[in-house]
Amino acid sequence: MLLESSENFIIVGIGLNIVKIPNLETKWATTKLNDHLRNSYTIEEISLKILNRVFSNYLSWEKLGFSFFKEILNENLCNINRKITLKVNSNSDPLDGIFLGLGDNGGLNIKTNSIITEFFSVDSFSFV
Repeated sequence: MLLESSENFIIVGIGLNIVKIPNLETKWATTKLNDHLRNSYTIEEISLKILNRVFSNYLSWEKLGFSFFKEILNENLCNINRKITLKVNSNSDPLDGIFLGLGDNGGLNIKTNSIITEFFSVDSFSFV
């Protein structure tokens, strides 16, 4: 999933392996959706299900705001309260802290010493 913000918009892109997996050498195992479904679905059916969920969530966002989604996401995020190392950009030194989840504005809340900073863009991060 790829998110990019532009003025008052968020541009979302997703990649989903449905029928085939890439032949690229990767450090993570890859799979395809059809290996995990009991029934076979067409690409159109899968696209329609995804779009229906996106529009349903958009209506909820309009009605309930981001805080509703933030709470759900933070309840389901892995690695909350774990040590994290991140690089803000390719020229920065690594920064160690504790991952606290998503902040009020959708960034990563990282606690370093006693200061909590919300990061909206990082070059890379890893959990220790």
